[in-house]
Amino acid sequence: MSESAPKLPDDPAVLRAIIASLEAENAKLSATLRAHDLLVQTLRTRIAKLQKQAFGKSSEKIEREIKQLELALEDLQVAM
Repeated sequence: MSESAPKLPDDPAVLRAIIASLEAENAKLSATLRAHDLLVQTLRTRIAKLQKQAFGKSSEKIEREIKQLELALEDLQVAM
């Protein structure tokens, strides 16, 4: 982090606009993160439910679905 911070303008209106822009960007990123976290939790819940049901005549189908969901979850975690 040897780079110094950029020179900020002295105009309060410009500074307010910069702050507003950063706040909007932060809100967007926070919403994206919340959506990602919700998707991860949903996948984990679905996997846990399927693992409990993995016994019986349709267990092979459930095992395939579990593997697909686990791969999707892994992809999401790698993306973050």
